[in-house]
Amino acid sequence: MADLLKMSDVVMENITSNLGVKTLLVLRKVNRALRSYVDDNKPDFQIRTLNVHVKVDEAEMRLENEIDGCIHIRYKAFNWKAAYVYEKQKRRIDGVNYMKALNSDLEILLKNQKPASEPITLSIHFDDYDEICKKYVYERQMNRLLETFLTELNQALTSRPQLIQIDSLDITVLNQKQVMLLLPLLNPKTLKSL
Repeated sequence: MADLLKMSDVVMENITSNLGVKTLLVLRKVNRALRSYVDDNKPDFQIRTLNVHVKVDEAEMRLENEIDGCIHIRYKAFNWKAAYVYEKQKRRIDGVNYMKALNSDLEILLKNQKPASEPITLSIHFDDYDEICKKYVYERQMNRLLETFLTELNQALTSRPQLIQIDSLDITVLNQKQVMLLLPLLNPKTLKSL
């Protein structure tokens, strides 16, 4: 694997520019050197649509881009210190809860979305109140889950050197404070609908 990193930057850029989101995310996990290379070169994931649905014990992310088409990833709680991540196959991640796994992937995707890319459509939905009541989860617990998710998403977007270009934001929240965690981090010139 070290030989791959000894290639010239032009060759590496040519290789990584033809890789899809899934492959780049896997490449980042091979070793520290490749993770640093991917993070330093910030490949454009060319995301057009990003949908996130958060539930009490699971979440899912669907994204669409030019290279991969549609990608669907599910994150499910195993216990408080482990999560299952499903794409084509189920994989257990120890030491990370499902929300942390989701937020980590979102941070990588949004951090590397280049400003020259076309604005993306971002949709974030949470279980509605009726669904929460059916599962006997109190509104305060869901509110805490929302706050944690949105705060971590806010931190990911804050780490970007510029505002993210979103053309449409569709978000379900319990109060205005939650939506205000995201709005200041979106480019107002590209935001067409809220």
